[in-house]
Amino acid sequence: MPTREQVRRLLDDGLDYQAAAAKLGIPPGQAYMIVTGVPADGSGTITDEEAGRPGFLPSSQHLANPPHETPTTKDSVAAWLKARVASDAQMRTALRSRTAEPPEPETESENAIDALDKMRDAAGDRPAERTGQPGEQAVSEQGQQEPAGSAESEGGAS
Repeated sequence: MPTREQVRRLLDDGLDYQAAAAKLGIPPGQAYMIVTGVPADGSGTITDEEAGRPGFLPSSQHLANPPHETPTTKDSVAAWLKARVASDAQMRTALRSRTAEPPEPETESENAIDALDKMRDAAGDRPAERTGQPGEQAVSEQGQQEPAGSAESEGGAS
């Protein structure tokens, strides 16, 4: 762990926190904390006297979150993934049997209503044609009035 004096010396030589930290092999936020005693993420509470310390920055958030490294860009990770794929015969077979292309539609021109009707018919979920409005009485084939919702008024057989 670098000392406060080591970090201050580099800052005094004209380096910023990022360059000084890189030279010392530590994150910039850690270099800032070593010099100031305040976390670089801004979570620390400081007094006016503390803000006057050497090395204190008005804004230090950029030192707290160094850029992330994506592990999939490492050669060792890519090699590991290739080895895993090579060892999984079932997944390789599944990959060869599928494409990313959608299937062709069954008919050349089919609107959404027709498509929904076909799906309902196939599922046996299509309601019978209704006569009248809800709450109205329907008249059966024999001329008798029946309450709406009965088998006769729903189009069913008697």
